[in-house]
Amino acid sequence: MILRVLQEAEARGGRQIYRTALVKLVYLVDYIYAEHTGHTLTGLDYIWDDHGPNARGNEIVKRADRLESPQRKIEIDKGVTPSGNPKWSYRVREGVATLPLKDELGERIVRDVIATHGNLNWSDIVKASKSTRPVLRSKPGDPLDLAPDADKLKRLARLTAMFGQRDYDTKRAGIPLRELKRKYGLPA
Repeated sequence: MILRVLQEAEARGGRQIYRTALVKLVYLVDYIYAEHTGHTLTGLDYIWDDHGPNARGNEIVKRADRLESPQRKIEIDKGVTPSGNPKWSYRVREGVATLPLKDELGERIVRDVIATHGNLNWSDIVKASKSTRPVLRSKPGDPLDLAPDADKLKRLARLTAMFGQRDYDTKRAGIPLRELKRKYGLPA
């Protein structure tokens, strides 16, 4: 998913994404995905660190580092800001094929997050990430609960069941209902 965020950002303007912005953009994708599904797309847990939401153990940065080496899918430019602070920027390596996520909802969310936030400067991306429900309900150092509230989960379960039944009735005749329930995360 990190690679898709970088690819989509490049497709919409070709600019490098700085480390802080990358972390917050991945968080925003995971947050919105969790609002729809009850779990993150990446499987990561989040905390509110010194600079807002971040994956526990700085895992987004660690995964991005693995995309640079040994996988060689991205380039990380390590430099220094005019004020002398370190900076890292990320870009997809030339020739790396763009492969949409297999998860259609996740792919749509990546595209929407980058369309909405990808061309903002890093401080505006940080502001957007800090305005999400999990951050607003927490304080620095707290773990962030990205799962939607109980009422929203109930509505999601009802919608999922309704769509699952509609798929069974209209498009997917012959697929056992048990398999559809498993696909949509409902009790068998």
